[in-house]
Amino acid sequence: MIVNTKNISIETRLLKEIDNIDEIISNLDSSLCEYLKFFKVEKIPKIDIKLYKSTEEYEEEMYQMGKEIDEVQDTFDPITKNIYYVYDKNKIILELRKQIIHLLFYEVYKDKYERKIWLDEGLAANLSTKKMTDQEFKNWYLSKIVSKDKVIPEIEYLNKPGKRFGCFLDEENNTYNGYDMSYAIVRYLLDVYGKNHLSNFIQDKDQIEEIEKKVIPSIIKYYEKLFKIKEIKQTPQEIKTVEQLIDYVNINFKYGFYNMDGVLKTTKDKKGYYVNSIEEILSSHVGTSFERAIFAKTILNNLNIENKTVIDTEKWVAYPLVKQLDWKQLNWKSGLIDYEEKDNLVEIDEIPYGLTFEELKEYVKTFKDSKQK
Repeated sequence: MIVNTKNISIETRLLKEIDNIDEIISNLDSSLCEYLKFFKVEKIPKIDIKLYKSTEEYEEEMYQMGKEIDEVQDTFDPITKNIYYVYDKNKIILELRKQIIHLLFYEVYKDKYERKIWLDEGLAANLSTKKMTDQEFKNWYLSKIVSKDKVIPEIEYLNKPGKRFGCFLDEENNTYNGYDMSYAIVRYLLDVYGKNHLSNFIQDKDQIEEIEKKVIPSIIKYYEKLFKIKEIKQTPQEIKTVEQLIDYVNINFKYGFYNMDGVLKTTKDKKGYYVNSIEEILSSHVGTSFERAIFAKTILNNLNIENKTVIDTEKWVAYPLVKQLDWKQLNWKSGLIDYEEKDNLVEIDEIPYGLTFEELKEYVKTFKDSKQK
């Protein structure tokens, strides 16, 4: 079955199962018009999108067409203007916007210069979604770019094609992702030069080449000054405010956990997980939301700042609440935000050390049950 607009068509066997298909195609059609203006592309053939209900269905069609199958579940053909995507209701608009941006960027560079991967991926990441607030971007930048033991690559590396662009180091040991650096570069260009200037210079090979020569040192210097990175506390003992606590965690804590066999896991799969003690947390600088909450509670207690620990029993994440006039949620991405009580949020006294993930869930359930009585 097919649903159409003037500019886009979506074909899928899933049409009856996607209750918001009209909203999806309307959103994509509107986004396409916006992107056409940005890329200065006056006209493009109709974009045909094929949605697949499973990875197997997607891979079978890619095989039949003779296309190389990557680990990702979406791709596009710049010649036919086809986009192929395994349906995910939570990501469909975002991912299809990215593919549309890749298509339009191809229309810009195909006759002018070789593809700049950092620019292509950076534009897709920045233009496809709502812009992070300054506070959100600061926290993201500290966590993804400034974070200890991360390696800033040379721009030449960001332009190297590869099956998994941007994975410069082993995910299990020293995480650095080229997509992050590409996002940061284009965000910097948007912040400093503005969207109109960026729209103009991507048309010009010479301007791109000139910017490439200095952009990474420039963004490091720019955000180092803007975010006062040299003033961020180096040890837990130096932390005196909630804001300093957030900065410290974002730079010093890597997401993940050491399982009972001492193997570092950076996925959300909690197999082999156990709650680390504060000594283990301070030693490894690795933790899930539970370890971050334990560390935060320790610091906040030492500063005599009233706080609580809250567990989201749908997502199974933990976060601190901080008393500043009213209760605020300490969010590592957004900073201090308003706290809204919900049925799936359970306040607990503390997170005990040594519990497996299943034991932790049972422990939290005792608080939830007592709250409901």
